[in-house]
Amino acid sequence: MNATGNITSAALSDRGRKRLQNEDSILTDADTGVVILADGLGGHNAGEVASALAVTVTHEQILQGLKDAGSNRTDDETGLSSISRVVEQAVIHANSAIHAKAQKEAEYRGMGTTIVVCVFHDDLITTAHVGDSRLYRKRGQNFTQLTEDHFTWPWLDRALGVEEDVLVDVMEESVLPGDTYLLCSDGLTDMVNDSDIQATLTEHDSDLDQAARELVQRANENGGKDNISVILVKIRK
Repeated sequence: MNATGNITSAALSDRGRKRLQNEDSILTDADTGVVILADGLGGHNAGEVASALAVTVTHEQILQGLKDAGSNRTDDETGLSSISRVVEQAVIHANSAIHAKAQKEAEYRGMGTTIVVCVFHDDLITTAHVGDSRLYRKRGQNFTQLTEDHFTWPWLDRALGVEEDVLVDVMEESVLPGDTYLLCSDGLTDMVNDSDIQATLTEHDSDLDQAARELVQRANENGGKDNISVILVKIRK
C-alpha cells in the first residue's frame, strides 16, 4: 500500500478564548503526504513568527529532500527509511533558521516553537517532533499517544529555535488501512482528555472535518485557554 496516495485529511486552527492572537501554524500537503503542526511558545517574543518559519522551512526542506531520498531503507542500526533522515534534517534546518533570525533581529530574540511533522510514504509514517505538541494514533478501539512530551513552558526543556542546536525525536512505523492520526497543540490536550478525544474521533470516524471542528469546540467549551490546532489524517480502507 502506498500511504501517500491513500490518505484523507482535515486541519483546523483556532485562537481559543483567552489568547489575543493565534501563534500556532499548520500545513497539510496531501500530494506528498506531508503534514506539519507548530505551536509558538506563549510568553515568548514572536511565537507566531517562529511557528510559521518552522512550518515553512521544514516543508521546503522535506520537499527538496524527497526528490533525492527515494524509499529505500537504510542499512544502519536504526532500520529507518532514508526519508526519516530527510525529515530529521529538515527540522534541524528549521531550528537553525529560527535561531539565526532571533539572533539577528532584536524583536525576535528568544522566540521558539514546538513542532510535530509526519510524512506518509509507502506503507509507513515517519514522524519527527520537538516540544509538547503531540501525535496520536487511533487504530480500531485503541488510542495511543505516539510522541513523548518535551515540556516547553515554563520549563523550556526542549523547543525549536531557542538554542543553536536541537535534539529531534524521530520514529517510524507501519500504517494500516483505517488508522487515524491526530497531530495537535497543547491547546487541545490541556482542555480535552484523551478519552473524550478518542470518543470524538470514533463518533465522527467517517467525517474528519466534523471531528476537527468538534475537537476545537470541546477545547473552547472547556475554557479555550490557549490556541487550539488539530490535523487529522486517515488511511483509507
